[in-house]
Amino acid sequence: MIFLFKTFICIILVSFSSPLVRKQQYVRVVGKLICNDKPIVNEKVKLWNNNKLRRDDKLAEVRTNSSGYYEIQGSLGSIFTLDVRLKFYTNCGYEKNFCLRKIVLTVPDTHVSRCKRNITTFDGGIINLAFKFPGERRDCIN
Repeated sequence: MIFLFKTFICIILVSFSSPLVRKQQYVRVVGKLICNDKPIVNEKVKLWNNNKLRRDDKLAEVRTNSSGYYEIQGSLGSIFTLDVRLKFYTNCGYEKNFCLRKIVLTVPDTHVSRCKRNITTFDGGIINLAFKFPGERRDCIN
Protein backbone atom coordinates (compact mmCIF):
# COMPACT_ATOMS: atom_id res chain seq x y z
CA MET A 1 0.00 0.00 0.00
CA ILE A 2 2.84 2.40 0.85
CA PHE A 3 4.51 1.51 -2.46
CA LEU A 4 1.35 2.48 -4.39
CA PHE A 5 1.12 5.76 -2.51
CA LYS A 6 4.78 6.59 -3.24
CA THR A 7 4.28 5.70 -6.90
CA PHE A 8 1.23 7.95 -7.08
CA ILE A 9 3.14 10.85 -5.50
CA CYS A 10 6.01 10.37 -7.97
CA ILE A 11 3.62 10.46 -10.93
CA ILE A 12 2.01 13.66 -9.63
CA LEU A 13 5.39 15.31 -9.10
CA VAL A 14 6.59 14.36 -12.58
CA SER A 15 3.33 15.55 -14.18
CA PHE A 16 3.58 18.99 -12.61
CA SER A 17 7.35 19.28 -12.54
CA SER A 18 9.28 22.43 -13.24
CA PRO A 19 9.57 23.66 -16.84
CA LEU A 20 13.30 22.99 -16.55
CA VAL A 21 12.61 19.26 -16.64
CA ARG A 22 10.26 19.51 -19.62
CA LYS A 23 12.07 19.66 -22.93
CA GLN A 24 10.64 21.92 -25.60
CA GLN A 25 9.62 19.93 -28.68
CA TYR A 26 8.79 21.22 -32.15
CA VAL A 27 6.74 19.95 -35.06
CA ARG A 28 6.10 21.38 -38.52
CA VAL A 29 3.73 20.10 -41.22
CA VAL A 30 3.07 21.33 -44.75
CA GLY A 31 0.57 20.11 -47.32
CA LYS A 32 -2.31 20.88 -49.62
CA LEU A 33 -6.02 20.15 -49.23
CA ILE A 34 -8.32 19.54 -52.18
CA CYS A 35 -11.97 18.59 -52.58
CA ASN A 36 -12.22 16.40 -55.67
CA ASP A 37 -10.13 18.46 -58.12
CA LYS A 38 -10.37 21.92 -56.51
CA PRO A 39 -8.17 23.46 -53.79
CA ILE A 40 -9.92 24.01 -50.47
CA VAL A 41 -9.58 27.69 -49.58
CA ASN A 42 -9.65 29.08 -46.02
CA GLU A 43 -10.03 25.63 -44.42
CA LYS A 44 -9.23 25.29 -40.72
CA VAL A 45 -6.17 23.15 -39.88
CA LYS A 46 -5.13 22.48 -36.26
CA LEU A 47 -2.13 20.84 -34.65
CA TRP A 48 -2.73 19.08 -31.31
CA ASN A 49 -0.75 17.03 -28.83
CA ASN A 50 -2.79 13.98 -27.84
CA ASN A 51 -2.39 13.72 -24.05
CA LYS A 52 -3.04 10.51 -22.21
CA LEU A 53 -2.99 11.88 -18.64
CA ARG A 54 -4.78 15.21 -19.07
CA ARG A 55 -6.49 17.42 -21.63
CA ASP A 56 -5.03 17.62 -25.12
CA ASP A 57 -2.85 20.64 -25.95
CA LYS A 58 -3.53 22.81 -29.00
CA LEU A 59 -0.16 23.61 -30.57
CA ALA A 60 -1.27 25.79 -33.50
CA GLU A 61 -4.10 26.70 -35.85
CA VAL A 62 -3.94 28.02 -39.42
CA ARG A 63 -6.14 28.27 -42.51
CA THR A 64 -5.33 27.10 -46.01
CA ASN A 65 -4.38 29.75 -48.58
CA SER A 66 -6.00 30.42 -51.97
CA SER A 67 -4.23 27.37 -53.44
CA GLY A 68 -5.25 25.03 -50.61
CA TYR A 69 -1.75 24.96 -49.09
CA TYR A 70 -1.10 25.07 -45.37
CA GLU A 71 2.03 25.38 -43.27
CA ILE A 72 1.62 24.81 -39.55
CA GLN A 73 4.20 24.72 -36.77
CA GLY A 74 3.87 24.32 -33.03
CA SER A 75 5.86 23.51 -29.93
CA LEU A 76 5.32 22.36 -26.37
CA GLY A 77 7.45 21.55 -23.33
CA SER A 78 6.98 17.94 -22.27
CA ILE A 79 8.85 15.15 -20.57
CA PHE A 80 7.42 12.60 -23.00
CA THR A 81 7.61 12.66 -26.81
CA LEU A 82 4.66 14.54 -28.26
CA ASP A 83 1.85 12.50 -29.83
CA VAL A 84 0.89 14.98 -32.56
CA ARG A 85 -2.43 15.01 -34.41
CA LEU A 86 -3.29 17.07 -37.47
CA LYS A 87 -6.98 17.97 -37.57
CA PHE A 88 -8.98 19.18 -40.56
CA TYR A 89 -12.48 20.62 -40.35
CA THR A 90 -14.29 20.52 -43.69
CA ASN A 91 -17.64 20.36 -45.42
CA CYS A 92 -16.12 18.84 -48.58
CA GLY A 93 -18.74 16.52 -50.05
CA TYR A 94 -21.40 17.69 -47.58
CA GLU A 95 -21.76 21.40 -48.38
CA LYS A 96 -25.35 21.63 -47.08
CA ASN A 97 -24.56 20.25 -43.63
CA PHE A 98 -24.02 22.77 -40.80
CA CYS A 99 -21.67 20.52 -38.82
CA LEU A 100 -18.21 20.03 -40.32
CA ARG A 101 -16.44 16.74 -40.90
CA LYS A 102 -13.54 16.36 -38.45
CA ILE A 103 -10.64 14.37 -39.86
CA VAL A 104 -7.74 13.47 -37.57
CA LEU A 105 -4.39 12.20 -38.84
CA THR A 106 -1.35 11.22 -36.77
CA VAL A 107 1.98 12.91 -37.45
CA PRO A 108 4.83 10.36 -37.16
CA ASP A 109 6.85 10.92 -33.98
CA THR A 110 10.02 10.81 -36.08
CA HIS A 111 9.05 14.34 -37.15
CA VAL A 112 8.97 15.69 -33.59
CA SER A 113 12.19 17.58 -32.92
CA ARG A 114 13.80 18.57 -29.63
CA CYS A 115 15.92 21.27 -31.25
CA LYS A 116 14.50 24.50 -32.65
CA ARG A 117 17.37 24.87 -35.12
CA ASN A 118 16.81 21.39 -36.51
CA ILE A 119 13.04 21.14 -37.01
CA THR A 120 12.15 18.47 -39.54
CA THR A 121 9.19 19.21 -41.78
CA PHE A 122 6.61 16.51 -42.32
CA ASP A 123 5.23 16.73 -45.86
CA GLY A 124 1.56 15.84 -45.60
CA GLY A 125 1.28 15.86 -49.39
CA ILE A 126 -1.94 16.53 -51.27
CA ILE A 127 -4.96 15.21 -49.38
CA ASN A 128 -8.31 14.85 -51.12
CA LEU A 129 -10.89 15.43 -48.40
CA ALA A 130 -13.65 13.99 -50.62
CA PHE A 131 -12.53 10.57 -49.35
CA LYS A 132 -14.16 9.08 -46.26
CA PHE A 133 -11.50 8.74 -43.53
CA PRO A 134 -11.39 6.12 -40.74
CA GLY A 135 -12.58 7.58 -37.43
CA GLU A 136 -14.06 10.63 -39.14
CA ARG A 137 -16.93 12.31 -37.32
CA ARG A 138 -19.05 15.45 -37.28
CA ASP A 139 -18.09 18.49 -35.21
CA CYS A 140 -20.54 21.36 -34.78
CA ILE A 141 -18.28 23.32 -32.41
CA ASN A 142 -14.72 23.52 -33.64
